[in-house]
Amino acid sequence: MAGVPSRLHRVLLKLSGESLAKPGEHGVDPSVVAGIAEQVARVCRIGVQVAIVVGGGNLLRGAAFAKLGTNRSTADQMGMLATAINSLALQDALERAGIETRAMSAVEINEVMEPYIRRRAIRHLERGRVVILAAGTGNPYFTTDTAAALRATELGVDAVLKATKVDGVYTADPKLDPTAERIERTTFRDALERDLRVMDRTAFTLCMENDMPIMVFDMFETGNMERAVKGEPIGTWVVGRPRLKRCGPSRSSTAAPGSAARGVQPAESRMRRVAARSSHPQPVTRSVRTTSEVRDWNPGRVSVDHGAPASTAVRGRSLVRRVDRSTQPTSETRRERWMTRRS
Repeated sequence: MAGVPSRLHRVLLKLSGESLAKPGEHGVDPSVVAGIAEQVARVCRIGVQVAIVVGGGNLLRGAAFAKLGTNRSTADQMGMLATAINSLALQDALERAGIETRAMSAVEINEVMEPYIRRRAIRHLERGRVVILAAGTGNPYFTTDTAAALRATELGVDAVLKATKVDGVYTADPKLDPTAERIERTTFRDALERDLRVMDRTAFTLCMENDMPIMVFDMFETGNMERAVKGEPIGTWVVGRPRLKRCGPSRSSTAAPGSAARGVQPAESRMRRVAARSSHPQPVTRSVRTTSEVRDWNPGRVSVDHGAPASTAVRGRSLVRRVDRSTQPTSETRRERWMTRRS
């Protein structure tokens, strides 16, 4: 399919906080986390570089706390700490699965994880380590979806893999509408027009502006993540619209009426003229007028007198008149000529 990567080499996996808990429950379930870690480990073993952004909705949601009267910035900072807890749980599960992992935080909690530095994160990925990115963007009022889109753009990944509990994007909610159909591929603009809520609007716009493909798939079916990075048709791809090449003559190649009379030539004529000039190079000459100019330009210090007989010699790419010093007038002769002119 046009715009869909055939195979992925570096991906960013976006996990919701609820994916670390059992359905309908809160907190972190070790068995669920171990299952996610095993799927990520299988992808790492085939040579794919993986970065992970995990939410914190299984512990608390900053937006929900803000609605109850908590200051929004404080509530969002509580949510950042919740993502750090989930990141530590996921890091431990991955290391138990035999995968080297680094947890990096957008806010400073140096005792438990590294601060996020883009170059360091890329270096970890190149060394085959899984990088878990905690604390979102480090700023309130931004969701972890936005953090995933931002980090994906910074790290130069091939695609964002959004893990959900359904096998893609549907025309309607499949739990409420039995006639809903799964969409295999759509574009960013079509998704916006049809209000397909793949991510929040800020994150979706960031992916669209940076041409970052998004794959929505069911993470909880064994082997799905490995099939996704291999390019198998599972889930839903959201990609940019392919760029169309411009056809027909450009505006610059068409002369305006009366342009020939004004001396304006079409672009094609100018191009032919330049090509002809380059295929038949003309000799470059340089006329020397003063002795000082010759001294500055000519390393041989050739003196010039246009009134004296001279022979022509070529130096470099220029023609220089070489003067016969034996025929030059002496200073006394010049003085006599000057006195004669004054009288």
